[in-house]
Amino acid sequence: NSHLAAHQDKVKRRNEDYCEIAGGIYLGLPGCGLLNQFHHCIWMGDLNYRLDLSAEPDVGPEEANKKTPAKFLMDKIQALVDAKAYAKLLEYDQLIKARNRGEAYQGFQEGAITHPPTFKVERKQGIVYKDQRAPAYCDRVMWRSLPYMPGTCEAVWCGEHVSSSDHKPVGALLSLGMRPPRPDWWPRDGRHSLTGMSRKSVHEEYHSGLFSLKHYWHDVPELKSWHIQIVELAGADLHPADYNGKSDPYVAFLGDALMQHETTTVEYQTLNPTWAPTSLPAITLVATSEDSLKYEYIVVSCMDYDRIDADDAIGNGILAVKELLAGSSGGQVQAFSVDLAHAGLNRGTLTGKLKMTEGPPLHMEELIKSRQKKHSVGPKQAGCATLFGGKKEAAPHSAANSASHSKVKKATGPGTPAAAAAEEEDSD
Repeated sequence: NSHLAAHQDKVKRRNEDYCEIAGGIYLGLPGCGLLNQFHHCIWMGDLNYRLDLSAEPDVGPEEANKKTPAKFLMDKIQALVDAKAYAKLLEYDQLIKARNRGEAYQGFQEGAITHPPTFKVERKQGIVYKDQRAPAYCDRVMWRSLPYMPGTCEAVWCGEHVSSSDHKPVGALLSLGMRPPRPDWWPRDGRHSLTGMSRKSVHEEYHSGLFSLKHYWHDVPELKSWHIQIVELAGADLHPADYNGKSDPYVAFLGDALMQHETTTVEYQTLNPTWAPTSLPAITLVATSEDSLKYEYIVVSCMDYDRIDADDAIGNGILAVKELLAGSSGGQVQAFSVDLAHAGLNRGTLTGKLKMTEGPPLHMEELIKSRQKKHSVGPKQAGCATLFGGKKEAAPHSAANSASHSKVKKATGPGTPAAAAAEEEDSD
């Protein structure tokens, strides 16, 4: 839930607010974005996007962007409301335009709006607009779902009878798909639901290096495993993270179904990297069955390596394991593509080829010890300890890169909302 910048002419600032929120909330997998790792993300609130009639010949930008609209503009909008021409009104909606242009809320869906604008109204039952502001669909409910995870909107409505605000509240009825629950004993970020043991006891033994599952659970079945070998990987049009307009990208593969998180090596000073086959990781996926594996995802995180400071996120994307399984017949090589996003905006694309084959059965204790080892020493492949919380280690250099490689300072980006905190704002 969020409340974005107010006023008719602040659409750019609202888009920036969205990017700041999408890029500044850290949940779930460390180092990964908010929008590409949860099955569903629901975003709602007074987002403050307005109706922009500046392209209308009888309006123009000057009249359209006035804080207090002229009477003829109010009458024009009111006539469309009276005619219940909501589809026409939504053609002027700033949020829909920003979404279509990829400036904010790209990938989010919204139910069909069949109610009048919810702002700015008298504090009484029914909808009577105040003439201080042009009517607008400020109040919204949207959602974004991972691939192959169904989500639909059954209804959208506004509470015309509510009279406690100059906004009418909106609601939406969403029908969202769910993955089958994992077994109670499945490890979750180093925490284990083991009968008869406190979390503290398991946690202490887990980190002591002496963890043995058989002490706590005797009936855990063997797990199934699958191997994925990345055979080709390249990036295109990656977002620059350095002042010189370049990046030092590497790619991390993360997810609950991975036996370990894996990374590539670093490619220096490029926005269009191509990784050598010898630098590409093999990934092991683990699940209780092939049916359960279909609901898993691999988070693909492209990072910018920094020898001194924390590594920066270039962008994150998703590989749906269901799609990989469908293309794995006979162990054939299959192509894949991942659109990267960071702070809610497109940040380039990764393309490549991989081969997926079924592996041998695996005992739960092997999975836990593998993750325990990774947790203890941290990843070494690309100095990407900021992703996993381990000790930072130097990144490996390819033969084409000298050990004296130095990093230029990071670009923080002009015109961020934080830098504009002193900008004068008043209420709706």
